[in-house]
Amino acid sequence: MAQLQDLKNQHLARKSEVNDKNHEMEEIRKKLGGANKEMTHLQKEMTAIETKLEQKRSDRHNLLQACKMQDIKLPLSKGTMDDISQEEMAEDIKSKCKTEDKRELKTELASWYPAEQTQSTDVFGLAYKN
Repeated sequence: MAQLQDLKNQHLARKSEVNDKNHEMEEIRKKLGGANKEMTHLQKEMTAIETKLEQKRSDRHNLLQACKMQDIKLPLSKGTMDDISQEEMAEDIKSKCKTEDKRELKTELASWYPAEQTQSTDVFGLAYKN
């Protein structure tokens, strides 16, 4: 009879341990759920910022391309207007549209604009150069 009581006590002790561990797991799951929610929110923000950045780069490229086509000379700190190529950009976009990896596309975007990233116009300084 004493052995049966010891086994019941061990069973209750194990059951209590299991309940404690289940409670700990539930708390960890809640924390993980909160972290996942925050990560999803931050990823959405990052995607929105990357989209805005790509739009700004595209706008800059289009503006520089328009200036080049209209033969408007802009003062550039580095590079020349000849560095801007519409055909190259169009071909690269077509080939990258088939790629699902956004990071690769982002890296490729950065490589399309090496000269434009370093070019800056001195619009307010009016340092016009021929």
